[in-house]
Amino acid sequence: MSDSLTDLERTLFIDNSPDIVLEKQELIAALNRFLKTLPPDDRALFVGRYYLCLSIEELAKGQKTPNYKIYNQLNSIKMRLMDQLKKEGFYQ
Repeated sequence: MSDSLTDLERTLFIDNSPDIVLEKQELIAALNRFLKTLPPDDRALFVGRYYLCLSIEELAKGQKTPNYKIYNQLNSIKMRLMDQLKKEGFYQ
């Protein structure tokens, strides 16, 4: 599995056991709601990293910005995602 997907799974604590299929569907819906709230640049960055599996370096090159800024932006987005998931009851 790519590093970016592993990173996202750690963030979302995804469990692949069959007994939580409904919970996964609810989590996917929550993730989609969250993505709709992001500014276009943040959404593109998040999708690029965690859906398209682009590296930090690739994202930085595409945005013509240093790697550390991409890393910091992604961390900020992940923190906002965690806050939203807590509000929706996915985490304590």
